[in-house]
Amino acid sequence: MAERLRGDAVGARSALDALLTIDPLSHFVRFEQMLSRPDEAAAKAFAAGIRGEMPQETILELAVWYDGLGRLEEAARLLEPWPAHNESGYWLAFVRHRLGDSRAAETLALAGATSPRMVFPFRPESADVFRWAASATSNWHPRYYLALLEWSWGNDARARTLLDECGMRPDFAPFYAARARAFRATAPDRSLADLKRAALLEPGEWRYGRLLAERYIEDHAYAQALEVASRYAAAAPANYMLGMLHAKTLLLSGRYQATAELLGRLNVLPYEGATDARELYREAHLMLAVGEMREGRFEAALDRVTTARQWPENLGAGKPYPDAVDERLEDWLAAECLEQLGRTSEARGLLGRLASAGAARGGTGRLVSALALGQIGRQADAARALAAWSAEQGDARVAAWGRRVSAGGRVSLLPDAASDEELRVLSRLFASHRRDRP
Repeated sequence: MAERLRGDAVGARSALDALLTIDPLSHFVRFEQMLSRPDEAAAKAFAAGIRGEMPQETILELAVWYDGLGRLEEAARLLEPWPAHNESGYWLAFVRHRLGDSRAAETLALAGATSPRMVFPFRPESADVFRWAASATSNWHPRYYLALLEWSWGNDARARTLLDECGMRPDFAPFYAARARAFRATAPDRSLADLKRAALLEPGEWRYGRLLAERYIEDHAYAQALEVASRYAAAAPANYMLGMLHAKTLLLSGRYQATAELLGRLNVLPYEGATDARELYREAHLMLAVGEMREGRFEAALDRVTTARQWPENLGAGKPYPDAVDERLEDWLAAECLEQLGRTSEARGLLGRLASAGAARGGTGRLVSALALGQIGRQADAARALAAWSAEQGDARVAAWGRRVSAGGRVSLLPDAASDEELRVLSRLFASHRRDRP
């Protein structure tokens, strides 16, 4: 580039040839060749080399590089064929403004009229572009893009201010989804209203329905979550993501049989590390087992526990190696049923297994192990396991509930168990079932 600007065509060609031996796919080389040899063949060669799935980003990256060196003419030359791409359009307007080009205002208006869909600014250099555009136009795009940049830098308060300045002018659903997330902690009611607005603007986009249902779940508004999830799932029955969400809302609404039936016909595409559908399946059948125990149908409850241990192929998750599977909760429920059925030796065998191997592992299963240790008379070990489980709890109310359970007798439902499926099962069991302790 330096040789070209000095007027040394031979030196420029020599440098470009050297670069081509290092990087035969260099966009910079082909663009410089086009500048040095402004004919149709060079222009076609440059355009033909841009083959990525986001060619506008390749062009913009190169234009930003030239802009950073103060070479505004080259930057404008690169950007001129791309005014319909929203971010490139704003960049072109900014470059033309600094060049004193009379077309800058027209280019800025054109950028504001193009779609912001699939535009996700990430370059720090773009911040100056959007600040200038925000000062030169009332269009909401530059404020939105600048907010995304500020947000990515951890400047959450500044991002919220910029998003707030956009008001209700945008007719773009992703804007409201983004603002809903930005204001989730500071203005939850407003955040929910923005999520509803996103879903209203694009009723056919399932992701907004999913976000809205998940928000209701976070707020423990399970009836609303179920209504939204069931409506979107009915509109897209082949979408297993919505199917799983529907199953989750059924489960949280206490409709365990409906959850099990839905999961029985759902086909989940396997994906890395995914066990969500199987976890819903497990909890649904364990909850059904607890229901059978409440009615005194312990054989039926045992069958449900056995079903809960399975890993159905249609739910997209293969069963791990045995040492990676934690079935302490299933063992506890099975032992309870066996004892009620008079099959004491089998029950004691399960309790012994829980006592010998379970207390060292963390999670809710450690509470189950403490209960098993108490059942077989190892009170000191039970106390240590209970203390270890209590220390793991982030909520003192949950720890106090566990201590009351360990002491025996009826306890109230644990509302704080909403985020832990095993605690939900135990909470329902002990709220309806008294077990005498030795």
